[in-house]
Amino acid sequence: MSSHQISKENSAFRLFCVSYFLRYLGIGMYITIFNLYIASMNFSGSFLGTFLAVGNLSMAIFSVPLGQLIDRVSKTNVLISLTLVASICFFLQATILNESILLIVSAVYGVAFIGLLNATAPFLYGLKALEKGKNFIMTTRAIALISSTLGAVICGVLSLIGHYNQGILFIATFILLSSAVPIIFVPKIIPIAKEASSTSEIAGAKQIQKSNGQRKTLIISSLLVFFFLGFAPLLQNFVNLYFSTRYHLANSDIAFIVATVTLLIGVVVIASSKLKIRSPQSAKIGFALLGFGILLLNITSVIFDNIFIHVVGIFLILGLFQVYYALTYDMILSNTKNSLHGKISGFINMSSNLSETFGIYLCSLLIIGLRFDLIFVISAVSTLFVTLTTLFVVKFMNKEYT
Repeated sequence: MSSHQISKENSAFRLFCVSYFLRYLGIGMYITIFNLYIASMNFSGSFLGTFLAVGNLSMAIFSVPLGQLIDRVSKTNVLISLTLVASICFFLQATILNESILLIVSAVYGVAFIGLLNATAPFLYGLKALEKGKNFIMTTRAIALISSTLGAVICGVLSLIGHYNQGILFIATFILLSSAVPIIFVPKIIPIAKEASSTSEIAGAKQIQKSNGQRKTLIISSLLVFFFLGFAPLLQNFVNLYFSTRYHLANSDIAFIVATVTLLIGVVVIASSKLKIRSPQSAKIGFALLGFGILLLNITSVIFDNIFIHVVGIFLILGLFQVYYALTYDMILSNTKNSLHGKISGFINMSSNLSETFGIYLCSLLIIGLRFDLIFVISAVSTLFVTLTTLFVVKFMNKEYT
């Protein structure tokens, strides 16, 4: 591969990372203040829950169709167009006061957001010169964690110095819109056939290009993996509520804990950004160790009712789940054809989104019902299913596609 091609791909990767950072910086600011904004506008009591549910449902419904579309069109055009749509939705959500129209806007935003999510992996895994040395999924998840946390901090600072909620939402909208600018300057990359390497892929080898039946088996088994992965980290959306309800901490203490945990998770993911599955044996050992580690941490959190142990335990559980998710996603995309990446991403995001929605509902009920230990028990059982289904995928890919 020529040095010119490598230089273009490096430039494309850097520009994408800048865009991704700005995207999640804006989203982090927006979601931090949006709930408070809605509460201050005297909407009906159930509106916020309905609004969020509509957006989540929209993501699940349109994930696969958008994934298939992304395989057929320019990834850069998709990223620019959907960023524009998402920014318009942000602006409308901060200005419209009609509940019915806002629900429509929420549905449209769901389509735009899941489209951006689905386009990320196909865009990055088209950078063949960089793919062997980087775990793109790990890198993007680390950027998202750190930038969204920074967005929340900026949001808090702006609130302290007197900015009103709607003004902060407009700033967040502008930042999200600006994330399209770096993508405009991404150089055009000429696709290059992927080279087989005995050291960089499972069993050294070929991309998956077998029969439709074998593809369906891979997709179905992968769906199960990501269904359990979306559900198992139950506390990922409720760290603040968990510590508030169980330990009755002050809001400032909770904010510090949440920010610290999120940033530490980001550091763990960044430190793991070059981890890739090199062989079936390393995959089996790696996933088994990760699964056992998460299982042990959940059991420890059940046995010991200690705030320090729970802070450290939850940080490690959520951090290891991030690594597990990224390694699995990278393993599947690294061993499938580029023309299938959008479709596969669509199925993966649909599956994890649906199970995460169920997990959000269940975890909120468990916290309200003060069933804290049950959260870790369910997470442990789900982790066992995650590990078993992942090992099946590893075995299947090695057996069928090498």
